[in-house]
Order: sequence, then C-alpha cells, then structure tokens
Amino acid sequence: MGYKFKQHERISDGIRRIAGEQSLIIHRQLKHSHADGHSESVHNVRICVKRLRALLRLVRDGLGAKFYHRENDALRTIAQSLSSARDVEVQLVTLQKLRREHPREISAKEFSILQNALLSRHEKQSGRMAASAAQVKTSLRSALLGFDEGPLKGLRKRDLRSGVRLCHRRFVKAYKQARRLPTDQNLHEWRKRTKDWYYQSCMMKRISPESVGEVTGRLKQLGDCLGDLHDLAMLKWQIEKNGSHRFDKLQKLIGDERDELRQAAFKSGRRLA
Repeated sequence: MGYKFKQHERISDGIRRIAGEQSLIIHRQLKHSHADGHSESVHNVRICVKRLRALLRLVRDGLGAKFYHRENDALRTIAQSLSSARDVEVQLVTLQKLRREHPREISAKEFSILQNALLSRHEKQSGRMAASAAQVKTSLRSALLGFDEGPLKGLRKRDLRSGVRLCHRRFVKAYKQARRLPTDQNLHEWRKRTKDWYYQSCMMKRISPESVGEVTGRLKQLGDCLGDLHDLAMLKWQIEKNGSHRFDKLQKLIGDERDELRQAAFKSGRRLA
C-alpha cells in the first residue's frame, strides 16, 4: 500500500508523498480510461480520491477551515464528475450478480429489459469520459497545489491521532443515525465514514499502531458490506425508474438481500462503535 506514513518521515513529507503517489495513480488510470473506456479505471480513480479526502480529514484540525474546505471542494468535484459513469457500471454488475445467484427469481425478460436500459445509459456515460477526465485533471492540479503550499510543517503525530479520534466519533454518530433511521441516505453516510476510518487506519498502521488497533480488517469487511447494500439501493432506484410494478419478484429479492446485509452491518458496527 502506497498510502501509509513511513515510520521515520516528517508528517508534512508523508502527506505530500501520499498525495503525490495517489495523484500519479489517478493520472495513469485516467489515461487508460480515456483510451478504452475501461470502467475499472474510473473505480480506481474514485478510490484514490477517497484516500486523498480521508488524508485531508486526518489532518483537518491542523490545517485551518479555509484550507481544508478549499482542498475538499476540489476533491469533491473530481468525485462528482466520475460518479455517473461508475453508478451505471455498479448497477449493471449488481444486476448480473443477482441473475447468476438467483436465476429462478429473475426471468429472462426482466433481466433483458433492465440490462438493455443500463447498457444504453452506460454507452452515453462512456461518451462523456473525455470531458470528465479533463475536469479531473484540472481539479487535481488545484488540490495538489494546496498540498504543496499548505500549512503542513507544524503537524505532529498527535495531530494525526486527533484526526483518527475525530473520524471515529463521526463514524459512531453516523452508525447511530443509520441504526435509528436506516434510510438509504443515512446508510450511505455511514458507509462514507467507515471508508474514511478504514483509509486513515491504513495510513497510520506503521507510525502509530496503538491508535489503529485491530480495527482495520473489521472496517474493510464492514465497508464491503455497506458497499453491497448501497449497490442494491442503486439498482432498486433504477428499477423504480423502469416501473417497479413490472419487477415484483426482483424487488422482493432485493429487499430480502438488503435486510440480510443491514443486519450484518449493524452487528459489525456495534462492535466498532
């Protein structure tokens, strides 16, 4: 993993190194995506952006509100410019996975209608990839300039530990909100806070293992579970656009799958909160 702090490097150097390495991956993936429209490249870019935002939140208290919000806005712009292309791909993969695992629950006609609708959207989104790539590069340059010039020199390990504690508090708040009212929005917010904590734990593993403990693996599993839950929610949204009354069996299957995933997620979340 290239997004870990090294044991004997200055915090400011580590932040710039991690940001630079993630930026390099993004540029390589964008080149690949622009060349052949490969959806996996878009996914990898989004992961790198999430790591960068988690890094920014890790040192948020030491940066000042103005710097933090400027950098976070630039990174958010990147994520939003790629979200549509990735969303359609996720819906397609989720539908195909359900079809493989439950062939008797999804008729060939239902599958064909939904897959064709998604493939049509996917083709349109792929055609916009060049414009998205240009926007990503512009926003990324802006964000990295901030990392190069930002107030990083005074940061210490205690600032990072403080960042992890803040991330944990936000995780607990999001978990409790999702538990109290398990809407798609609240569950997605909890997923984002889980991802933040996971990426920060990975970054801190070498320089402050005591602040990480044994949570990294658990957070990875919880993030995957919440990710599957989110993917099903997105497919449900697409089905509703195509007339949910036409897909009663599929709707029930998705509901059952989501109930099971929610129970598993809340069980894991209780252990981490």
